[in-house]
Amino acid sequence: MKNISLFIIVLISLIINSCKNDPVAPPLTATSGNLVVTSNPSGAAIYLQGNFTGRYTPDTLKNVAFGSYAVKLKFNNTLDSTFNFEVKAGGVTNISIDLTNSVASLIIDSDPRGCEIYLNGAPSNKITPDTIKFINIGRNTLTLIKDKLVLDSVINVNKGQNNIFLNYNGTAIITSTPSGAKIIIDGVNTNKVTPDSVKMMNGSHKLELSTSDYYFATQISIKPGGIIMLDHSFIAPGNISVNSYPAGANIWLDGTNTGKTTPTVLQSINIGSHTIVLNKANYVADTINVIVLGSQTINVGSSLLASASLQEFGPVTLYYGSGLTISQPNALVLSTGVSSTFSSLITDSVDLVATYYYIESAEYYYTGRYTYFYQTVTGTNNLYDGVPSVDISSGNWSQELNYSNTSYFFIYDTDHHFSKMIITEKGGSGTTSSPYYIKVKWLYNKVAGDKRFQ
Repeated sequence: MKNISLFIIVLISLIINSCKNDPVAPPLTATSGNLVVTSNPSGAAIYLQGNFTGRYTPDTLKNVAFGSYAVKLKFNNTLDSTFNFEVKAGGVTNISIDLTNSVASLIIDSDPRGCEIYLNGAPSNKITPDTIKFINIGRNTLTLIKDKLVLDSVINVNKGQNNIFLNYNGTAIITSTPSGAKIIIDGVNTNKVTPDSVKMMNGSHKLELSTSDYYFATQISIKPGGIIMLDHSFIAPGNISVNSYPAGANIWLDGTNTGKTTPTVLQSINIGSHTIVLNKANYVADTINVIVLGSQTINVGSSLLASASLQEFGPVTLYYGSGLTISQPNALVLSTGVSSTFSSLITDSVDLVATYYYIESAEYYYTGRYTYFYQTVTGTNNLYDGVPSVDISSGNWSQELNYSNTSYFFIYDTDHHFSKMIITEKGGSGTTSSPYYIKVKWLYNKVAGDKRFQ
């Protein structure tokens, strides 16, 4: 009897607890009904007439006014399926939707990894590699974004599991003849040598191949997931055989001292245009332009011209006007830089004389020595600019030169020597104590007939 009483107490307790866990649904009214929604797979968000109900399958929408409704089930913003149903007043409408034939999953990976995943324009809040479930079967748009780079792909999704791999990168397979060339991409050494392959982001890149003897550069275009093949055959560099007379000239190549002297052969010179300069003491530097061809030796040579034998004089003061004394010379010997007075013109080897307005040839004073002057372009006042004299046969020479000249001028004397002179100063008041004067400075070429001043 005691056991029967205990059994009755336990049974009553279970009934009470059961009632607490399963509250009684409100009674249906004549104008509403309940909508029970289940799906396979479960977990779909339930939308009624386009509005999210806040519930997920399986669940019951209670006291729904009778009438026709559009029920939409949605998974993670990727699957969107809509079905039309009618809710009857005072009854229960059961909706059971099997989505297994219209949904799929995507396993998405990329190179590089860490890309944000967008499906049909909506963010998935996932990054590669990852899996997205409940995808509509059929045509979908997959977008991956990383470091402002966007890669779009239209994919065809099949039922079940789909594996998708999208590649930002492309691959360049690079070979060369001869092999062993360093592979440099966008100025960065890849630490690889030909033949080898290099993976790089899509877009345009500068490719350089370099060895101790060869160099090649070009632009390459990489497409996502693409493969390009580049094979370059280097042309062997050439040689330059350099000679000069006299020998022993220092050789400069493209502005760099080679440390070698003529005669010699410059080896392994890159194909193309080059400039050689030969320098030797007491000789004028010579410049030679040469084009080097592959696997050939180019011969160049030069007969070097001896430097001009120049002597610099001055400034020397020459006076002009009346009443000059022995200490106020007005005449000049170009070869020695000695100045003379008028009284000694007959005995001295005078080349020119200073007068009131001109520097004149000594021939005017019956010395038997003629001198000619050539006026240069106004503003050329640098004696050391290396410009040579014009030829005496040019026809523009005169036996006098006005003091107003401010540029240097050339002189040709009886001994067939050329000089390059400039008036550096003019002054004096024309009195006995302060006669007019000019100061002259010049370069004298000691080699007869040599017009050079370099």
